[in-house]
Amino acid sequence: MTPDPAETFGAPVHGAAHFPADRKWAASNRAISAWVTARRHRFFEAISVAKSFQRRLKHLFPLLSEICRGTCPWCPEPCCIVTRVWYDFRDILFFHLTDVPLPPGPLTAEEKEACRYLTFRGCALPRIQRPWGCTQYLCPTQRGYLVKIKGRAALRDLEKILREIAA
Repeated sequence: MTPDPAETFGAPVHGAAHFPADRKWAASNRAISAWVTARRHRFFEAISVAKSFQRRLKHLFPLLSEICRGTCPWCPEPCCIVTRVWYDFRDILFFHLTDVPLPPGPLTAEEKEACRYLTFRGCALPRIQRPWGCTQYLCPTQRGYLVKIKGRAALRDLEKILREIAA
């Protein structure tokens, strides 16, 4: 099985601390970390739910990587370039509750830029560090590919799990 490019390629094209947005990112995450740490005893249920999602996601990652390997390298309009995604508060809170290492910075320095973690081999971020929007999105080509290689039931099952996590 070919490894996920994000797990083998290494650092993103633009390293951390090259963008002014990285300073805001770091400051915001220090504040959230202090807030969560000071109240960790109150977050038992939230931590349990977040870790359950983490386990479910890790179970999906091999299939999602397989779908991406079969479709993304030939895509004429990669979603990493044409779509604007970001980390929302739920993504950030998930990282802090599950102790997932934070990405070095936000996805873009400016609103109209492509994702800074896009490399010629795909996303440089480990799957667990990608925003939920990136994880749950399946383009029509990816849906068709999954049906072709695994069958329509596999697509229904994957979509069901993604809907459950999203809910």
